[in-house]
Amino acid sequence: MKKHLLLLCLSLTASSLWSQKNETNNTNVIFEMAPFNESSTNVKPNLSNQKSTPIWSDDFSDPSTWEIGSNGQGTFVIGTNSDPGISSAVDYMGGMETAGTSASNGFAFFNGVQHLLNADIDPQDTWVTSDTIDLSGTSSAFLSLTFNQRYRAFNYDQTFVEFSEDGGASWTAFSADVNIDAATNGDPIQNNLAILLPVTNSALSMIRFRWINDSDNDQYGSGYGWMIDDVELYEPYDNELSIEKLYTHDIYNAWDFYETPLSQVQSTTIFAIIKNNGAVTQTQDLAVDISGAGTSSTTVSFTVEPGTSDTVIYDTGFVPSEIGSYTITASLPEDSLASNNSLSEDFEITQHLYGHNHPLGSSVIDFTQEGLIGVGNQFVLEANELVKGLDVYFAGGTTSGLEVEVLVYEVMTNIQDQANLFIGGAIDGLYVLPSPAPTNSPVTIPLEDINGEIGINLEAGKVYMALVSTYQSADENMAIKRSSKGDDDFSTVCFGPFGQDGAENYFNGWGWSPAVKLNFEPTIGIAENDSEVHVGTIYPNPVTSESVINVNADNALNVEICVFDLSGKKLSTNSFYLNEGANEVSIDSSNLSSGVYKVVISNEETTVTRMFVKK
Repeated sequence: MKKHLLLLCLSLTASSLWSQKNETNNTNVIFEMAPFNESSTNVKPNLSNQKSTPIWSDDFSDPSTWEIGSNGQGTFVIGTNSDPGISSAVDYMGGMETAGTSASNGFAFFNGVQHLLNADIDPQDTWVTSDTIDLSGTSSAFLSLTFNQRYRAFNYDQTFVEFSEDGGASWTAFSADVNIDAATNGDPIQNNLAILLPVTNSALSMIRFRWINDSDNDQYGSGYGWMIDDVELYEPYDNELSIEKLYTHDIYNAWDFYETPLSQVQSTTIFAIIKNNGAVTQTQDLAVDISGAGTSSTTVSFTVEPGTSDTVIYDTGFVPSEIGSYTITASLPEDSLASNNSLSEDFEITQHLYGHNHPLGSSVIDFTQEGLIGVGNQFVLEANELVKGLDVYFAGGTTSGLEVEVLVYEVMTNIQDQANLFIGGAIDGLYVLPSPAPTNSPVTIPLEDINGEIGINLEAGKVYMALVSTYQSADENMAIKRSSKGDDDFSTVCFGPFGQDGAENYFNGWGWSPAVKLNFEPTIGIAENDSEVHVGTIYPNPVTSESVINVNADNALNVEICVFDLSGKKLSTNSFYLNEGANEVSIDSSNLSSGVYKVVISNEETTVTRMFVKK
C-alpha cells in the first residue's frame, strides 16, 4: 500500500511560556476575532456578599443618573440589546441576559467590535460614572458593590471598577481590573460580581466603570465589548467567605489532569482560591473530602483579610490505588451566606489514558484560518512510561479522510524553545482519518519514535508536548472536541497563524482544553507487514555528519531516498539499488544545520519515513 507523507512546518521562534513554576503563567498570544457560539456562554455563579437591603442602587433605566466620558476612541452608551449602538457586537459576544437582570430597561455598554469591523482602531479610554452617592451615614469600613455584567476578552482591553470619595476629583480610593482572568477569545462571561470597597463614609462617593485599550492595531486592538447593569451597594456581612475556584492538582507548579493512569498516580494535591467577602479577617479551616473509588478526609488552616483572596495549596496525602471516579469536595465553615461555601471537582484514575480535559460538552475547537493548524496538550510524567498512541476526539465538521500528523516534543525551557527535542509522532508521519470521520468516539493514532520503533519512551520529571496537526485549506477542516472548562493551568498548546499579522508560532493560555490524550495501552501499534521494504533505525541519532539506515528488501529493487526539513522543503534526493536481504544506506548530513529532519524511502508501492536529529 502506498502511503503519503504530510510534511508540517513548525516554527520555534516566539516567546510564549509553559506553565511550570520557573516560568510565568503568561502568554503574549495575539488573536483574531471569533464569532460567538450561543451555546458557549460561561455563566458564572452569583458571588453575593451583601445583606438583604441595598443602601443604594441603579438599573440604568434613567440615563441621566450617569455621566459618560472618554479620552480616546468611542464611548459607553446606555441602551438595550436591540439598539444600533449595541447590536453590532451581539454576533461576537451575545446580548445581555434578561433573566435575573433588568436588561430590558437599559444597561451601559461599550462596543469595541464596531471599530474592529471597520479596521480603524485608536487607543480607547472611556467610562460611565454614577451620580454622587451620600455614604456619610454608613458605619461599616467596607461596602459590597454588586453588578451584573457580560464580557468577552480580546487582546488589549481592560475593564475596571473604580471608586472615588471626593466627587470624582480623584479615583485612588479603589481600582480593580475585574476580568483579569478571562481568557482571550474564550466563552462570553455573564455573571453577577461582588466587590468589597473600602469606604470612609464620604457624602461625595462615586462609582465608575472604565474600559481601556492601549493598542492602535487595526486587526488586534480594541475588544468585543462590556455590558453592565443593576449596580447596588450593600453593607456586607461580617463573616462571609466563598470558594472561588477548586482544582484537583497544584496548577501553579504543575497541571490539572482530569484523567490519570495508575502508572502516573501521586499524592492528591488541591488548589483552592478562597475570597473574604466580609468585613472581618478570617482564620478558618478548609475541610477536604475525597469520595469514590477511595475516600479521604482532612483539613487545612488559612487566613484571609477582608476584600482579598488566599490560595490554598494542600497535599492531602491521599494516593488513589483503584481505577474509577473520584470527587474532591472543599468546604468552608458555616457563615452568613451558605450558598458559596462548597465546591466539588471530579477526576478519574484510568488504566492507560492521560488527559487534561473534563467531560466533553458541545463546545469544539474549529479554527477558520487556512494553513498549518496544530492542537494538543502538555504533560509531565511522574514515572517512566512508553506511550503507544494519542487519543483524539474529532468533532463534526472534520473532513472525511483528512490527513493528520502527530508530533511529540520534549519541552526544554518553554514551548517555543529552539532546543525542544522532537522525539516522535504518528507512524510514518501520517494518519488518515476514516470516512466519515468519527465524532462519537476517540481516534487512537499509533506513535513511533524517531528511530521507527513503535511507541515513545517518556521519562519521569520531564515535560512533553503532543499535538495533532493538519494543513487546513478552504476545502479541508479539522475540528476537535474540548471541555467546557478553561485552560487555567496553561496546559493547552496550539500551533498556527495566531500571532500578529498571522505569524505562525506555538501558543498557550487558551480558554479551553482540547480532547487530546496520551494512551499507554501496550497493544497499540501497526507493523508494516505488507511492505516489501523493511526499514530499521537510523544510527547514530542524533547525528553530527553521517548516519546509516538498515534496510531489508524482500526482493532486489530500486528506491528513492529524500531528505526533508520540517517545513516540507526537499533538501536532497538519491536513488539506490537494494539487494535482496540486508542493506546499509548512508545519509550525509554534514551540510545540514541543527534541527529535525525526515528521511523518506519510497518506490512505486511503498513509502516509509524515518526521522533524525542533527546536532
